[in-house]
Amino acid sequence: MRRAVSGVRVLGKKSYKSNNVFKCRTYASNVRVTHQHRDKLPRLPLPALEDTLKRYVDYVTPLVSSSELEQTKANVEKFLKTSGPELQKDLTRLNEESDRHSSWLEGYWTTMYLDIRDSLMINVNPFLILNNPRGNELLVPRAAALVHAAAQFQVQLVNETLEPDMEKTTPLDMSQYNKTFGAARIPYSGRDVLTYSPNSQHIIVVSRNQFYPLNIFSSDSTPLSESAIQSHLSKIIEHSYKAGLPDPIGTFTAENRDNWAKVRPLLNQDTINKIDSALFILCLDTEYDVTDKNEICRTMLHNHAQNRWFDKIQFIVAKNGVASINLEHSPIDGHTVLRLTREINNAISKYDQNLNSSNANSTSLDLKPLDFGLKHSERDSLYKAIDNGRRLGDGCEMEVVDWTNYGKDFITANKVSPDAWAQMAFQIASSRTWPDRQFPASTYESAMMKHYSAGRTETLRSVTQESVEWTNNFKIWKQTGSETDRNKAIESLRRASDAHSKRMKECKNGEGVDRHLYGLNQMNKNRRIRLAGYEVPGIFTDKTYGTMGNNVLSTSNCGSDDFDMFGFGPVVAEGVGLGYMISKKRIPVVVSSFEHNLAKRFADHLRGALRDMR
Repeated sequence: MRRAVSGVRVLGKKSYKSNNVFKCRTYASNVRVTHQHRDKLPRLPLPALEDTLKRYVDYVTPLVSSSELEQTKANVEKFLKTSGPELQKDLTRLNEESDRHSSWLEGYWTTMYLDIRDSLMINVNPFLILNNPRGNELLVPRAAALVHAAAQFQVQLVNETLEPDMEKTTPLDMSQYNKTFGAARIPYSGRDVLTYSPNSQHIIVVSRNQFYPLNIFSSDSTPLSESAIQSHLSKIIEHSYKAGLPDPIGTFTAENRDNWAKVRPLLNQDTINKIDSALFILCLDTEYDVTDKNEICRTMLHNHAQNRWFDKIQFIVAKNGVASINLEHSPIDGHTVLRLTREINNAISKYDQNLNSSNANSTSLDLKPLDFGLKHSERDSLYKAIDNGRRLGDGCEMEVVDWTNYGKDFITANKVSPDAWAQMAFQIASSRTWPDRQFPASTYESAMMKHYSAGRTETLRSVTQESVEWTNNFKIWKQTGSETDRNKAIESLRRASDAHSKRMKECKNGEGVDRHLYGLNQMNKNRRIRLAGYEVPGIFTDKTYGTMGNNVLSTSNCGSDDFDMFGFGPVVAEGVGLGYMISKKRIPVVVSSFEHNLAKRFADHLRGALRDMR
């Protein structure tokens, strides 16, 4: 039996075979099944230029004035007759040159994330509050259960025994799972880099801003038992209190990426490498006993950058056992985390302490926290990072709408798509939050494309001409109260739901608008760099393109019985972030905003919309 050897590599190579074999008492099969459908998955299609431009006009029609729309139509026609076909050829060539298991989009999509210079905290990383299948547990047993179950998941990943994801009978791409644990985002000036340590056996435990490495596998590559992990975590917490409060170096990971890139090389590189190569970060919030849902969300989203490391996936556990995942988003999407969490909760539910005897003594525990070697000359940078983390956290307001009057069962009984229902409620809340807006706010919803090789997401634009009709008819009914207007509003809701579902299907089939236009614009930027006197097409410079991309409502549906809530920060200064779930009897929505009191105002109007729609 070969033991796994930790090593870091830059993401990009597509080999998933591993000679390293981990042991796990829960899983007996050694048959490699995880990527069995990999060669059968279709590649992401490149839509016809004419089709995308036709959809683009349809997408923006409800968002702009008639004069702006006419200008956009003229730019679209010119684009179709001039530079558009040439840019499409460039994209076609890229598609042909791409790896069989890649696409014309993958490289640009990854670098889009890595080019972001803003803080990952709030701006990029979402959080997901986890349900506990065992009920209430305090910090140490809850954290130990999560770590042991995550170790079992890692065993499945390395041994490729994780059953493939399926959407009914359609297999889904599994490549993101190899980027879940061991991934690290490394800051560099201008663009970050992803590294991956696929065979690590250690995690980093953060307690009171001190970082402790912990090997979670025994000498025979078997995951440590929960009792063994509990013993180690208890010792780490005790030591962190005796050691006092150190400099909160993790706040650097919440800094502007270029600023962090300057400081990072000046720190102890052995410590940095130990963190980078860890499977994940476990943050133990030993002094936070939060119960208020708004405060829980703030703690799990940012915690003012205290006791955190945002460059990697983090499991966060509060003193009272409330736990979450804070996700470094660049290599993986929400659907992958749904499966991760389901597997973790299944493992926790099935765990039998009697079959997993303590092996605490089979791995050593170094109770010396990692030394970052911060030089005195860099202390001003740290103080600035601490201030920035506090300011950014204070500047993001959050309000939870935990709607329990009805959920999916009631919605489907009324012959409406649950997701469309939620999105139409958002449109009503938006119209009430900004009553003076002449046109609806551009609304982003992510649509999964994992049934394509290396598929990520497409943007579903939730504002349609049908949704505008619904909003107007709903408003009329609320003013008149007449049965005729009520019936008209109901019929328009069903039409809006059908239009939303149709657009979702198109997006999942690779027939959206945003990603194709994004690819064409990247080709446009390449030509602008290479060709003197190159004229940028008007389609990318007119006001309409910016209006569509200004996601005042940034929304994502991440429903699962394994989560209690999830959320993220807004993506524009004047907008809101809406992380929502739709369960049988409940619709929890986490609303975030940078603008003061906006999250609360939108949340109040959303509660009213959900009530009035019943």
